[in-house]
Amino acid sequence: MKNIDIRLKYMFVIWLVVLSIYLYVRSKRENFMTLAPGTETIMYKGMEIVKPKITPAEEEQRKKLQAAYDKIKKENMAVQKKMSDAKANVVAVDKKTATAIRNEKAKLDKMKRKAKADLAKYDKEMKSKQDKSNRTGRKPPPKATNKYSDKRLKDNIKKIGDIQGVAVYSWTWNNVAMSTYGKRGKEVGVLAQDLPPDLVIIDTYGYMQVKPGTWAANMIDNIKARYFV
Repeated sequence: MKNIDIRLKYMFVIWLVVLSIYLYVRSKRENFMTLAPGTETIMYKGMEIVKPKITPAEEEQRKKLQAAYDKIKKENMAVQKKMSDAKANVVAVDKKTATAIRNEKAKLDKMKRKAKADLAKYDKEMKSKQDKSNRTGRKPPPKATNKYSDKRLKDNIKKIGDIQGVAVYSWTWNNVAMSTYGKRGKEVGVLAQDLPPDLVIIDTYGYMQVKPGTWAANMIDNIKARYFV
């Protein structure tokens, strides 16, 4: 009988604790549900929260601010996309430029190799011609003097006077005179074709010259002194 009374006491204590917890929770729930003036509850991400109530004007202002925020966010995304596209374009241009530089360098190297090969070929041909000339005993071009008077070496021949009965001319040396004897520019003197045969000699290349040591050769010097003063 005594054990039964102890059990009843324990059960009574347990039920009393449970009831106390229930009443505490219930009071907190009622206090939570009792909203303060000017507030309201909303569901946010599956949760019920309390927030202040706003007026229609404030709601309109909130919508405007939200719209402005959304617009700025959209513009920012557009700018980021343009920046991304620009970076991609820079990478593409750099790659294309690098490829072009490599191609041009390859072309330049090829041209250098070809020029070097052509120069070597030319040197070889010139050496071969020189060796052939040495073997055949061909004489080198005569030393340049002022006595080259063959009219075949001259262009723009004009008579400018007479000395001792010999016509005096001015002329311009032509390409043959340049390549054969190194003569260039304007000159004055006589034509070997106008002189007697004993005053003329034929050189290695078959062109006529005034014979050195003759009065005609000395006359050429006098002509230069007179017409170049």
